[in-house]
Formats: sequence, C-alpha cells, structure tokens
Amino acid sequence: MGLGNTGVAVARRLLAERAEVRVLDRAAGVALPAEIRGAQWAPSVEADAALAGVEMVVPSPGVPASDRVLTRARELGIPVCSEIELAATRLEAPMVAVTGTNGKSTTTALIAHILGGQDAGVFAGGNLGTPLIEALGRRCRVVVVEVSSFQLEWVEAFRPRVGLLLNLSEDHLDRHGDIATYAAVKARMFARQGVGDLAILNRDDPRVAVLAGSLRCPVATFGRGPLEGGADGAVLHDDRLELRLGGRAGSYSLGR
Repeated sequence: MGLGNTGVAVARRLLAERAEVRVLDRAAGVALPAEIRGAQWAPSVEADAALAGVEMVVPSPGVPASDRVLTRARELGIPVCSEIELAATRLEAPMVAVTGTNGKSTTTALIAHILGGQDAGVFAGGNLGTPLIEALGRRCRVVVVEVSSFQLEWVEAFRPRVGLLLNLSEDHLDRHGDIATYAAVKARMFARQGVGDLAILNRDDPRVAVLAGSLRCPVATFGRGPLEGGADGAVLHDDRLELRLGGRAGSYSLGR
C-alpha cells in the first residue's frame, strides 16, 4: 500500500522473490513505475476487492492504521506487516536500530560513520531515506536503521541487536492519539529483544528511563546524571565522557 520509496522498494523485492504483488495507491495521477511492472495495479478499489486473494499487506509508513483497507484486513485475519519487519526477518547482518522524537537521523548517520561507513560494509537507512529492505542482497557487515513510530505500528518479530531510544516528547499525536500510546509504539522496538541484545536508553528523559525495568534484555543508559551502582552506560560531563559496559570502563576527553 502506497507507491512512495518504501512501497516501490517492497514491491521490487517481493517480485524478485517471485511473489505475486498487488499495488494499491489512491493518489491522483500516480502510475505504476516501470521497475515494478510485474505487479498488479489497483489504483483505487474497495477494500474487499483490494484484499481478494491476499496473504499479507505491507503498508507504507504514511498509511494510518485507521485506513479502511487495513481495518478490513484485520477483520479478515490477514497479517499486516511493516516494511522494516519484512526486511529484518530476511537480514543476516546484525542491526542497530535508532528511534526517538528528535535526533534520529543525526544519530543514525553518526553511528554508521563510526562503524566505518559504506566502504566498510555498513548500511545506513530506514526512515533516514533508503528503505531497510534495500539492504537485502547487499554485503552488509552491520545495518544501522532509523525507525519511526509509524514503522513500528506493524512489527511483531522485529528484533535489533542494539536498540536505541533517544527521547520522547509529544509528537504525531494526530496519529497516535496521546503520549502514552505514542510511547508504547516506540517501545515495540524492544519487545523481542533478549539476553544477547542491548537496549540503550536516555536516563535523563523520564518517559524513556521508565522502560528499563520492563525490558528482558541488558540495558545501558546515557545522560548527564550519574550511573547507579554497577549499571552500564555513559555519563556526559562538560569536557569528558565516561563509559562503562560489560565490566570495562573508560574516560575520554571531548577535546574542548
């Protein structure tokens, strides 16, 4: 559903896997791109007609959960799957996923740069610009992906090796309704993480820090406030960064 960058990338990938693909987009004047000409084209049809014979629906992030096709799909028991879910279940490389209200793109790009960038087999994408599903078929040592709340609405098995939640403030409430629902959607990123994974949380943001007690995976935090006991994480001082993780510790000058 939706013929933006995400929808076209999903259709192209599924066609390459020899799936039968039906594309739905209601925008006026939109035509089926040449690169996915093998797909069925349904520019504007009723929900039951759009879903006839369908085994899975993949909505673009801009399609709200209240859309009549998605509502009908749930009534019919047809799975609705986010593009990031579709991609993540096919990826072999470990994934670092970044979400939050502000700073996602900058943080994603910075992590990818620190890890060596594209020349070192690092894929950076997701909500940042390049759909995550574009990482399939590439030789990736690690995948760094920016994840939005819209993308997290339809995930069940999504499980990053490292999940990072930067902050939470009132945003997209026209779609999510209230801050509690918005926070719950963001928290879905950590739902499938386990012992071998890591969640990184902002301990200076109360809406983020409260998640630490409910996660099943190891947790590290960052902030200006002190780390308690032997907890893992980072402490930012004016001119120094202190790090502690897995029994190792270090102090680094920020060079100011």
